[in-house]
Amino acid sequence: MVLLSGSIWNFQIWNLLAILPIYEGQGYAKEAAEAMLEYGYSQMGYEEILAITQENNLASKHLLQKLGFSYEKEIMAASECLDLYRYQRTPTE
Repeated sequence: MVLLSGSIWNFQIWNLLAILPIYEGQGYAKEAAEAMLEYGYSQMGYEEILAITQENNLASKHLLQKLGFSYEKEIMAASECLDLYRYQRTPTE
């Protein structure tokens, strides 16, 4: 899973999140992604954050949805099909 900032066509890569298989299912990815979201909004001033994940990465897709990301669309990058998700904070967050 890669978290990005900027618009769909003008990506600025912000951070990459990868968890080794022996640490999967222990909440580390969720904790790290929450910290990256908070940093992106509070320290970097981003208005929205985008994420991409491989089409077949069900764990990352589930995590993104659990964090409040919305599926946007399928994109092609380097001949690979990826899923694009978007997260926008509400004014009360």
